[in-house]
Amino acid sequence: MIKLDLAKGYETKGDMKNACYWHLQYVTESERMGRGPADYAKSCLAIAQTYSQPGSSIHEVRQAMALLEKIRNSNADENVEAKKMLETLKKHLGASKKTM
Repeated sequence: MIKLDLAKGYETKGDMKNACYWHLQYVTESERMGRGPADYAKSCLAIAQTYSQPGSSIHEVRQAMALLEKIRNSNADENVEAKKMLETLKKHLGASKKTM
């Protein structure tokens, strides 16, 4: 839980880079411990929200999409939000490819 507390603390300060780092640590630990997606869905959404912003690397965008897929396909309460975010991200990504 300390990792989640650190992530939230960095979010409060507006330091989303470090917040994402700690959210990712929390997600990784949760999966390693066998927790279900409902336990770490909010962290996945926070990471995806940050990594879908302009200026994010393609690696970050792909990571955001992978996290959203996990939540979209789960029974977590956040799955509807994850579906919407994933659709939006895919549209933006498709539009970016067309302009290249």
